[in-house]
Amino acid sequence: MEAPEAACTIPHELPLFPVQPIGVFLPGMTKTLHLYEPHFISLVEECLATPHRLMATAVLEPYMGGQAQGQGQNEGEGPGSFIGGNNYSLSCGCLVQVLSAKPYTGGYLVRIRGEARLGISGLPQSGPYMRAQVYPLPDHAVAPGEAEGALRAKAEELDNILRDAQNLASKFRCDETAALQQAMRWRYAEPLTPGIAQAPAPASAASSSSTPDTLSVAEGGPAEAQRGAEAASTSGRETEEEEGEEEVMGLEELVRLSWAALQWLPHATAEERMRIVRSRLLAMDTRDVGRRLELAAEAMGEAAAALAAKCALASAGGQGQGQGQQSAAGQAGQ
Repeated sequence: MEAPEAACTIPHELPLFPVQPIGVFLPGMTKTLHLYEPHFISLVEECLATPHRLMATAVLEPYMGGQAQGQGQNEGEGPGSFIGGNNYSLSCGCLVQVLSAKPYTGGYLVRIRGEARLGISGLPQSGPYMRAQVYPLPDHAVAPGEAEGALRAKAEELDNILRDAQNLASKFRCDETAALQQAMRWRYAEPLTPGIAQAPAPASAASSSSTPDTLSVAEGGPAEAQRGAEAASTSGRETEEEEGEEEVMGLEELVRLSWAALQWLPHATAEERMRIVRSRLLAMDTRDVGRRLELAAEAMGEAAAALAAKCALASAGGQGQGQGQQSAAGQAGQ
């Protein structure tokens, strides 16, 4: 049972799969879950019965701030978090699509992929499984100009780090390598919902939309409008060709890169994995795409350097063992 690829409207309520902080789920992440508890089986079956196959994940933690209920924007709570009346909090909400589900040992093997960050505004159902009221939580808009240029410089740095990480990870056939490759493919896919808010249009652009020129095109009829659109399109292509072949990452792709980058690498130690987890939690707590690009570059730079050192040690050990075997063979021949 495979999930449909078409874009869809996000429902206001979704079944919710709670996770611990170490299991925080991010957009771009892919994971296979073995669900066998009756309430989680019911949750999966509800997802499979819908055309969109969407659910939500969120970090469930005790809330020690006293009796409160509502959206938590105070006392250190992250964006889009929800404080329950029973002293618990839900944070780091993520829109998740069920890619496939196969019956397995009294339950399901469910393959899921994170698609976008969500805010949680309510919990209308807590049993047999949770249902949450959700809303999109995109990054803050970026002002055009210098701000976009600075973001692209950060993205280029992260892109270079990820190329090195992919080259190193490709030496190993393991779940971490597969997850990294899937995340890198996801970054180029069409989003189910925008990952960044649009900057407000300049006043001059807004006023120009009602000029007589715009009206004259409309009055010319569909054929005239089509010819004008084709001419504009051709002119745009010629201008792009004159400027060069280099593609510039759009803001949406920058956002998806910042999410997709935070992956575990092969042979990571428990300490190295926890560093990535901390970076994931910080990434979910910011709506600044530039800050998230910095977090990802720092975390993945350290992870790639650690993996490179392990590869170098393994290579040196293999060469030393080979030389020892050759020496032993030579002595035996004498």
